[in-house]
Amino acid sequence: MSNCYCGLTKPYDACCGKVHQDIMNAATAEDLMRSRYSAFVLAKGDYLMKSHYSATRPSSKEKKSIIQ
Repeated sequence: MSNCYCGLTKPYDACCGKVHQDIMNAATAEDLMRSRYSAFVLAKGDYLMKSHYSATRPSSKEKKSIIQ
């Protein structure tokens, strides 16, 4: 199995995949940011919106540009 998209040597399912399933699995800010990078690679727009600070969250139009 290949490494996670975030660059760690763990499989996606054991790394960022867990955080994508439940954001509370991000134990550190680094875990959250790595999961956001993986979500960008995988075009997981819903996760990117959910994990973005609400006061500065991009519009739904910007989300569409991410997932295209």
